[in-house]
Amino acid sequence: MSVRSKQHSVLLFCAATVPAILVLPKAGWLWAGVTTAIVSILLYTAQKRERNTNPIPLAALLGWNLLALGAASDLLCSAFEQGNELIGLLLLLLAAYAASKGECTVLRVSAVIAFALTILYGTLLGFSLPEIQKSNLKPEQMPQWTVLAAALVPMLGLYSEEKVSGAWQAVAIVFAILAAVVSAGSRDFYTAMKSVSILGAMERLEPIVSVAVTLGGFCLLGMICSVNETIVQKIYPKAKVFTMPINFLLGGASIWISRLCGGAFLAIGTAIFWGLLPFLPQSLEKEKKFEKNQKNA
Repeated sequence: MSVRSKQHSVLLFCAATVPAILVLPKAGWLWAGVTTAIVSILLYTAQKRERNTNPIPLAALLGWNLLALGAASDLLCSAFEQGNELIGLLLLLLAAYAASKGECTVLRVSAVIAFALTILYGTLLGFSLPEIQKSNLKPEQMPQWTVLAAALVPMLGLYSEEKVSGAWQAVAIVFAILAAVVSAGSRDFYTAMKSVSILGAMERLEPIVSVAVTLGGFCLLGMICSVNETIVQKIYPKAKVFTMPINFLLGGASIWISRLCGGAFLAIGTAIFWGLLPFLPQSLEKEKKFEKNQKNA
């Protein structure tokens, strides 16, 4: 695997830490693990398929990604206890600017962020895992299905020419399970970090969570913005210079639009554009070949 492919895998992992911390723990450790494992299988399978080059679904994907930018930015506002839309907008501005300089910029930044996240989450999990109560680890019933759609974030890697490392996919699965395990018995991961004791003294580690989610959030937004750059270049190369204002202005406006859409709409859209669409090109190509063979026969 090339260096660029490894960097791309690291970027996807950093982006995937955001839903693994803020969303998937609500599903419980069992469903979080099962869902991320299924997504990894889909990602591995889809990487072997023909890429989507049809400008119509790509244009639709661009529109969806702009809405997803708003939803992700809105989610990142919860990285801080007193967070508001300004946090999401600032992160979106930084990510849009970095993506406008080329995917290499986002990849290089994510490599540094991955090192920082390893330290931050290593510290958080290291102190919180020993305090897990077995009574909280009973498998939960099927959670609200809209929560599980957040696990599809790594599927965005299919819109890059680079392959995703299986090792990093495995790490992402383990991380999602550990984050959900630590959150068991609490409302979410952030809340769980408010009651961790270090050397017998109760400590509030949520500021570390805020920093880690903010760093991972930059990678998530940067990844979506980079995919949008690629899509625009394929559809209409001359418009590439406008992708930064498009990502920031339309993505920023989508913070409020995504709130109006509702969780069910966002989950279904995520499943279609990030889960189903990567499998369509080969299916359509097979159908065309079948019809051609029928006519020749």
